[in-house]
Amino acid sequence: MTRAIVDLAEAVAMPREHAPAPAIQPPRHPDDALTMPQVCEITGLTRKTFYNLRGKGEGPPFFVVRNRLRCYRSDLETWMTEKRNS
Repeated sequence: MTRAIVDLAEAVAMPREHAPAPAIQPPRHPDDALTMPQVCEITGLTRKTFYNLRGKGEGPPFFVVRNRLRCYRSDLETWMTEKRNS
């Protein structure tokens, strides 16, 4: 068991290959975050449709704030443009 701990410690301490640095995005304005009713109003789609799309991983990126789904306006516009062009 001691050897396993040493092996694990060495594996953790080993230098890793250079991973690409994560893309740094500029901070977003809080007003850019849309509620689900706002998203539905902008797109004309129902809430149920968005939950179905989200479940399939096909909808725009959402995030949670205080147990409520939110979507950035810029992400929604990008998603809508991609859907229109496909």
